[in-house]
Amino acid sequence: MKFIKKFERVICKNFSDNMRADILEEQISLFKKYDDEGTDDVELDWLLDPYDGYPSQTYIQNKLEDNQIIMWEGWSNLCWDGAYAKPEYKGKSKKYILNDFKNNRIYDIAKSANLKVIDFNYFFHKIESYDVDYKNGYIMKITFELL
Repeated sequence: MKFIKKFERVICKNFSDNMRADILEEQISLFKKYDDEGTDDVELDWLLDPYDGYPSQTYIQNKLEDNQIIMWEGWSNLCWDGAYAKPEYKGKSKKYILNDFKNNRIYDIAKSANLKVIDFNYFFHKIESYDVDYKNGYIMKITFELL
C-alpha cells in the first residue's frame, strides 16, 4: 500500500489568503536569488491602481539584510467588493474588516509562508495627482520576519 506524504504547508481559510502566502513565498525565493530585487521604495499610488499598478495591488519590499520583508497591499473598490462578498463581512465597516484581517487572518498567512508578523499597520491614502475612480483607499503595511 502506498502512502501519500501529507502536504506540509498550512492552508489558509480562504483563497485570497492562500494567494497572499504564495506571493510572499515567491518573492522571498526571488529575493534570495537576486538580492537587489524588491529594494525600491513602494509607490503608494500604484497600490490602489487595479489596472496599471502593482500586480494584485501588492508590493513586497526586500529587507532581507534585516531578515525581514514588508508586504504593502492596497485596497481599492475591487478589493472591497471581494471582501463584502464574504458572508462574515456583509454589512461590516472597512475598519472592522481591516482589524479582523490584522487580528486573525494575517497570522495564518504568515504561518503558511513560514514567517512571523512583526508589525501591522493600515492607513488611508488619497491619490491627488490625477483624476481616477480609484483615487482613495486603505493601504496595509505588514512587516514579517523570516523563520
